[in-house]
Amino acid sequence: MADFLATVLAKIGANLLETLVLRIVQALFTRAFTAPTPA
Repeated sequence: MADFLATVLAKIGANLLETLVLRIVQALFTRAFTAPTPA
């Protein structure tokens, strides 16, 4: 039972982390394309 819970928590944590990373990357790309900084 403990192994099952650990596996579920690991999968949930990985999914949350992946979602967070994707959102950050998307936000950075959106900011870069919508408001480009003058070189």
